[in-house]
Amino acid sequence: FLMPSSVFERDSRSFVAHLSENFAHRSRFDAGACSEPLTYLSLYRAWLLGDHGNQWARKNGVSLSRMARMDMMVADLSGKMMGLLDGTKADEHQRKKLEDLHGASRARGKT
Repeated sequence: FLMPSSVFERDSRSFVAHLSENFAHRSRFDAGACSEPLTYLSLYRAWLLGDHGNQWARKNGVSLSRMARMDMMVADLSGKMMGLLDGTKADEHQRKKLEDLHGASRARGKT
C-alpha cells in the first residue's frame, strides 16, 4: 500500500485525508479480519487476478514497486519451499499448490 508520511505531506489536512484514504483501501482488503497478513494475502490475490497497471494501483492505493517486490519474494519463497518437500505422496498436494503459486508469481513478474 502507499504510505502517507507527514515528512512529505506538509499540509496537515491533506495528510489526514491521505491517511483516511489509505485506511479505507486497507479496510477493503482486510474484509473485517483485523489481520495485516490476511490483508496482504487478499491484496496479492487481487493483484494476481487483475490488471496491475497504474490505474489499478491508484484505485486501490497500492505502490506498484512494492507489489513487484512482493511478487519476487513470493516466487523466491515458493521456489525454496518446493525444494524442502521430500517427494512423498503426502507432499504431492503441497507441491502442486506451490508450483501454481510459483508459476503465477513468475508469470506476473514478466508482464
